[in-house]
Amino acid sequence: MPSPKRHFYFTNLPMELYNHIKIFHIFSATFLLSSMVYSYYLWQTAAPTGIGRIQTQTLFIILPCALIQLMTGFSMISLEKTGIAALWIKGSVGGFLLAMGCWFAFIYCLLAHVHSARRTYYNLQVISLTGCLIGIISMLFFMANKTQF
Repeated sequence: MPSPKRHFYFTNLPMELYNHIKIFHIFSATFLLSSMVYSYYLWQTAAPTGIGRIQTQTLFIILPCALIQLMTGFSMISLEKTGIAALWIKGSVGGFLLAMGCWFAFIYCLLAHVHSARRTYYNLQVISLTGCLIGIISMLFFMANKTQF
Protein backbone atom coordinates (compact mmCIF):
# COMPACT_ATOMS: atom_id res chain seq x y z
CA MET A 1 0.00 0.00 0.00
CA PRO A 2 1.56 3.33 -1.04
CA SER A 3 2.11 6.00 1.54
CA PRO A 4 -0.09 9.13 1.38
CA LYS A 5 2.89 11.29 0.45
CA ARG A 6 3.77 9.06 -2.49
CA HIS A 7 0.16 8.93 -3.64
CA PHE A 8 -0.02 12.75 -3.44
CA TYR A 9 3.17 13.03 -5.51
CA PHE A 10 1.80 10.89 -8.32
CA THR A 11 -1.50 12.77 -8.30
CA ASN A 12 0.30 16.08 -8.92
CA LEU A 13 2.78 14.70 -11.44
CA PRO A 14 1.02 16.21 -14.51
CA MET A 15 0.98 19.66 -12.85
CA GLU A 16 4.68 19.45 -11.95
CA LEU A 17 5.45 18.21 -15.45
CA TYR A 18 3.39 21.08 -16.87
CA ASN A 19 5.40 23.63 -14.88
CA HIS A 20 8.75 22.20 -16.02
CA ILE A 21 7.64 22.10 -19.64
CA LYS A 22 6.35 25.67 -19.37
CA ILE A 23 9.70 26.94 -18.04
CA PHE A 24 11.51 25.17 -20.90
CA HIS A 25 8.94 26.64 -23.31
CA ILE A 26 9.58 30.17 -22.02
CA PHE A 27 13.37 29.82 -22.25
CA SER A 28 13.21 28.54 -25.82
CA ALA A 29 10.80 31.35 -26.73
CA THR A 30 13.29 33.84 -25.30
CA PHE A 31 16.11 32.40 -27.39
CA LEU A 32 13.88 32.29 -30.46
CA LEU A 33 12.70 35.89 -30.23
CA SER A 34 16.10 37.31 -29.30
CA SER A 35 17.68 35.48 -32.24
CA MET A 36 15.03 36.87 -34.56
CA VAL A 37 15.61 40.39 -33.27
CA TYR A 38 19.38 39.97 -33.69
CA SER A 39 18.85 38.70 -37.25
CA TYR A 40 16.70 41.75 -37.96
CA TYR A 41 19.51 43.93 -36.61
CA LEU A 42 21.97 42.18 -38.92
CA TRP A 43 19.60 42.65 -41.85
CA GLN A 44 19.39 46.38 -41.16
CA THR A 45 23.07 47.09 -40.45
CA ALA A 46 25.25 44.58 -42.29
CA ALA A 47 23.23 43.72 -45.37
CA PRO A 48 25.85 42.11 -47.65
CA THR A 49 27.91 40.40 -44.96
CA GLY A 50 25.06 39.66 -42.57
CA ILE A 51 23.20 37.25 -44.85
CA GLY A 52 25.41 34.30 -43.96
CA ARG A 53 25.08 35.10 -40.27
CA ILE A 54 21.30 35.33 -40.60
CA GLN A 55 21.26 31.92 -42.29
CA THR A 56 23.40 30.50 -39.49
CA GLN A 57 21.11 32.03 -36.85
CA THR A 58 18.09 30.53 -38.59
CA LEU A 59 19.60 27.09 -39.02
CA PHE A 60 21.21 26.64 -35.60
CA ILE A 61 19.05 28.73 -33.25
CA ILE A 62 15.71 29.76 -34.76
CA LEU A 63 14.76 26.43 -36.34
CA PRO A 64 15.65 24.26 -33.28
CA CYS A 65 13.93 26.70 -30.92
CA ALA A 66 10.83 26.73 -33.16
CA LEU A 67 10.72 22.92 -33.04
CA ILE A 68 11.14 23.01 -29.27
CA GLN A 69 8.30 25.54 -29.11
CA LEU A 70 6.06 23.17 -31.05
CA MET A 71 6.97 20.15 -28.93
CA THR A 72 6.63 21.88 -25.57
CA GLY A 73 3.52 23.78 -26.67
CA PHE A 74 1.68 20.65 -27.78
CA SER A 75 2.86 18.86 -24.63
CA MET A 76 1.34 21.61 -22.51
CA ILE A 77 -1.85 21.48 -24.58
CA SER A 78 -2.12 17.74 -23.92
CA LEU A 79 -1.86 18.42 -20.18
CA GLU A 80 -4.49 21.19 -20.28
CA LYS A 81 -8.02 20.36 -19.23
CA THR A 82 -9.58 22.08 -22.26
CA GLY A 83 -7.25 20.61 -24.89
CA ILE A 84 -7.01 22.44 -28.19
CA ALA A 85 -10.65 23.56 -28.04
CA ALA A 86 -9.90 26.82 -26.19
CA LEU A 87 -9.80 29.95 -28.33
CA TRP A 88 -6.56 31.21 -26.82
CA ILE A 89 -4.79 27.97 -27.74
CA LYS A 90 -6.05 28.08 -31.33
CA GLY A 91 -5.06 31.74 -31.60
CA SER A 92 -1.62 31.12 -30.12
CA VAL A 93 -0.91 28.19 -32.44
CA GLY A 94 -2.18 30.20 -35.43
CA GLY A 95 0.00 33.19 -34.49
CA PHE A 96 3.02 30.94 -34.12
CA LEU A 97 2.45 29.32 -37.51
CA LEU A 98 1.99 32.74 -39.11
CA ALA A 99 5.19 34.06 -37.50
CA MET A 100 7.29 31.06 -38.54
CA GLY A 101 5.83 30.96 -42.04
CA CYS A 102 6.59 34.65 -42.53
CA TRP A 103 10.09 34.18 -41.11
CA PHE A 104 10.90 31.46 -43.61
CA ALA A 105 9.41 33.60 -46.40
CA PHE A 106 11.77 36.36 -45.25
CA ILE A 107 14.73 33.98 -45.44
CA TYR A 108 13.69 32.86 -48.93
CA CYS A 109 13.38 36.47 -50.12
CA LEU A 110 16.70 37.29 -48.49
CA LEU A 111 18.44 34.56 -50.46
CA ALA A 112 16.62 35.48 -53.67
CA HIS A 113 17.57 39.13 -53.19
CA VAL A 114 21.26 38.18 -53.21
CA HIS A 115 20.93 36.78 -56.70
CA SER A 116 18.70 39.53 -58.04
CA ALA A 117 18.96 43.31 -57.98
CA ARG A 118 15.18 43.81 -58.09
CA ARG A 119 13.61 45.94 -55.38
CA THR A 120 10.66 43.54 -55.24
CA TYR A 121 12.51 41.12 -52.98
CA TYR A 122 13.30 43.86 -50.48
CA ASN A 123 9.61 44.81 -50.36
CA LEU A 124 8.69 41.16 -49.86
CA GLN A 125 11.20 40.97 -47.01
CA VAL A 126 9.53 43.94 -45.32
CA ILE A 127 6.07 42.40 -45.82
CA SER A 128 7.30 39.05 -44.46
CA LEU A 129 8.80 40.65 -41.36
CA THR A 130 5.59 42.64 -40.82
CA GLY A 131 3.58 39.40 -41.01
CA CYS A 132 6.01 37.81 -38.56
CA LEU A 133 5.51 40.70 -36.15
CA ILE A 134 1.72 40.46 -36.48
CA GLY A 135 1.91 36.72 -35.75
CA ILE A 136 4.05 37.25 -32.65
CA ILE A 137 1.84 40.04 -31.31
CA SER A 138 -1.33 38.02 -31.86
CA MET A 139 0.24 34.98 -30.24
CA LEU A 140 1.24 37.02 -27.19
CA PHE A 141 -2.21 38.62 -27.06
CA PHE A 142 -3.98 35.26 -27.00
CA MET A 143 -1.61 33.83 -24.39
CA ALA A 144 -1.91 36.86 -22.15
CA ASN A 145 -5.72 37.03 -22.24
CA LYS A 146 -6.60 33.31 -22.25
CA THR A 147 -10.24 33.80 -23.18
CA GLN A 148 -12.47 30.78 -22.61
CA PHE A 149 -14.94 31.17 -25.50
